[in-house]
Amino acid sequence: QDDAPVADGIAMIVTAEDGEHTARYPVVYGPVSLGKSVSAASSSPGGFGFAKGPAENANDGNPETAWMGGFAPPYWWVTDLGTQYHVARLDLNWPTSKDGATPGAFAYRVEVSDDGKSWAMAADRTSNVTSGKTSDSIGKVGQFVRITIDSSTVLQTVHLFQKDIEFKVNGILEASVHGGLIVSDVVKIDYA
Repeated sequence: QDDAPVADGIAMIVTAEDGEHTARYPVVYGPVSLGKSVSAASSSPGGFGFAKGPAENANDGNPETAWMGGFAPPYWWVTDLGTQYHVARLDLNWPTSKDGATPGAFAYRVEVSDDGKSWAMAADRTSNVTSGKTSDSIGKVGQFVRITIDSSTVLQTVHLFQKDIEFKVNGILEASVHGGLIVSDVVKIDYA
């Protein structure tokens, strides 16, 4: 919760059945994924003209770094938010081709989970044609958020072994999960 500010003036007031006793619980809202624990199916180890791309680069707050998947599928990235949040929105900043002339796009899916094992579809962008940045409304409660890249049209070229090699990029420059949480150890909120 360190990176999620308490929303000014927004609170939930809970009134007891007697109608007299109340408690005020501030609402936390904002980017809840920054610096949180992550994992990925694979990461680029770097070398041969390729930059390293560890999973934690995707939520480090620096759009100049990226998580880059390995050379073969699957391509998924998961963040553990540390507790359950009402996940409102997911903003993704995708890599583009180095020349910028052919930005390309990523087809992807977003899923949310309470336990990191059973997943619920939150956004199906397998027909996505938007390049650069995307933003998806989520509207689900969960502790884990998984992004699975199904395909990419973003191409990079590196000079390797005295020839140019072209490959499809699979990775994320920056992923920002936005959500809200009622700050309370006493009240359990059902967002449904």
